[in-house]
This record gives sequence, C-alpha cells and structure tokens, in this order.
Amino acid sequence: MSQIYHEQQRALFLTEKIQEGKNLRDQAMAAGHRQTAEALTADLTFWKLELRRLREKLGLLACFVEEE
Repeated sequence: MSQIYHEQQRALFLTEKIQEGKNLRDQAMAAGHRQTAEALTADLTFWKLELRRLREKLGLLACFVEEE
C-alpha cells in the first residue's frame, strides 16, 4: 500500500510541476525568450509522459490491491 501512496505523491508533484512549467513557458514566450520556452516545452513533454506512466502504474497497483 505504501508503494501506491508514494506513486500518488509523485503524480501530485508532477501535476504541480506541469502547471508551474506551463505558466513559466507562457511567461517566457510573452517576454520573447524563445530558448527558455523551448527548454520548458521539453521539460513539460517529459513530465507529461512520466505522469502518464505513473497513472498506468497506479491503475495496475490498484488492481492488485483490490484482488488481495
């Protein structure tokens, strides 16, 4: 069960980082800092993929817990 909690906390952290990253990227674009915006876009892509992976893992973990 603690593994599920740990993964949920990681998913929450990533969700917050994605929101923060979107805001920073938008600010960078508005200020004309294209390189910063591109770097933030790459970070966002990674965080979104990691969050998707965590959601799939959490779904599988929940299935195993329900069966026990």
